[in-house]
Amino acid sequence: MDITTLVGLIFGILVVVLAIMSGSDLGIFLNLPGFLIVFGGTFAATLIRFPLHNVFIALKLGLKAAFLKAVDDPRAVIDKALECVKVHRTGGVMALGKVEVGDTFFQKGLQLCADGYDYDIIRKTLSEDKEVTLRHHELGEKIFRAIADAAPAFGMIGTLVGLVQMLSNMSSPDALGPAMAIAMLTTLYGALIANLIALPIADKLAVVRSMATDDNIHSSSGHWVLTGYKYQGPNARTIQPTDWPYFGSLIKRYRPSEKMPALSAVWVPDVIRLNDNVTPAGQTGGMMGSQWTPERFIGDPAQPNYKIEGLEPLGITAKRLQQRQSLLSQLEDRLRQVEKSRSVNLFNTYQQQAYDLLTSGRARKAFAIGEEPDAVRDRYGRNRWGQCVLLARRLIESGVRLVHVNWPREPGDNAVDNPLWDTHAQNHDRLEDVLCPIFDVGFSALIEDLDQRGLLEETLVVAIGEFGRTPKINAK
Repeated sequence: MDITTLVGLIFGILVVVLAIMSGSDLGIFLNLPGFLIVFGGTFAATLIRFPLHNVFIALKLGLKAAFLKAVDDPRAVIDKALECVKVHRTGGVMALGKVEVGDTFFQKGLQLCADGYDYDIIRKTLSEDKEVTLRHHELGEKIFRAIADAAPAFGMIGTLVGLVQMLSNMSSPDALGPAMAIAMLTTLYGALIANLIALPIADKLAVVRSMATDDNIHSSSGHWVLTGYKYQGPNARTIQPTDWPYFGSLIKRYRPSEKMPALSAVWVPDVIRLNDNVTPAGQTGGMMGSQWTPERFIGDPAQPNYKIEGLEPLGITAKRLQQRQSLLSQLEDRLRQVEKSRSVNLFNTYQQQAYDLLTSGRARKAFAIGEEPDAVRDRYGRNRWGQCVLLARRLIESGVRLVHVNWPREPGDNAVDNPLWDTHAQNHDRLEDVLCPIFDVGFSALIEDLDQRGLLEETLVVAIGEFGRTPKINAK
């Protein structure tokens, strides 16, 4: 049981009760009409926005998240995983079924391993369970935040009801007191529901939380954002083969695109460059190997002649390309018979993916941004950022798992004291005249476009930097 939630709730209610009792009778703060307006109205508004079944799921999940289960300590989970490794080494896979981990998801995975299920089946089963859990948490968060929004609103409605009743009975002094009580108490009830119940539970159901690196060095903080790990190498301003892999590299390796495996993780329109053309750590496959570095396409899709070199089999017909593919396959089969080589298999995988790109036409169509109507291209903004964001939408729509749109350096962004968003000089002018207008137009267009195409519910859109400004502009 998560005792801190219960203690916080009881303490919050106790503080309010004691404050009331110190100056008056608690009974005068209990008002049935006000209670009905706030609780009944909030519940009704929630049912209007969400199906009844989903509301019950959210209430059940919220109760469990708030009171029945504390958040797992990552270190404890790691320790338990190491214990499972030791058990497997000494007792074999069957012994994993006897390990008690206290987490139903973890326990199910161990039981599937002990029962001898194939790796792909275990992965698929647990992935489906995870997706269902995440969807339920996201739904629960939406519903509790909707309750938090509705409760104060109905408190204000109750206040208006009480004021109307009071004003309509000015001739009867005895009626003024109860009417004023409804007016004031409904606002109190709404505030209590929102801030003591709905919002705290919604926070426990949130999948994405605020984050900060507490590192004000662009290179090392950027590495942290791009990999999820604090930089430990010799110099974050250099790319090393021992760096932690970029998160897109993990997607490329472990969750490749089903439609276009060769384009599982795409990066446009340029690599990250600091001043002096420095390329910092965190942008590559790192310790996993360069083959897992995302596919980078350098260029400006806002230009009329934009195209991706290499996606067209220059001077070769489709039939001749198929013949060459067949000949290469025969040669590789022979090589495997002579020497069982993983490198041959890996090369064949890449070669097959490249062949699919050349013959399917899916990639060429995804990059054919010129096929977009002029109105759509205008909506995103006729600049490199806006057109890259539009290109990202086309790539996602075509099956790419992840598209990283790096903010490009434009003319005037290379000054030592004023690069990109790092506006040490002319901050207000740069933000107001250049950066914010370009960003706002492209980003808002992307959200609207994804929503209209039915892609927003299944697409995570993240705008992130390595760090930001202090609320008050300091001397630096």
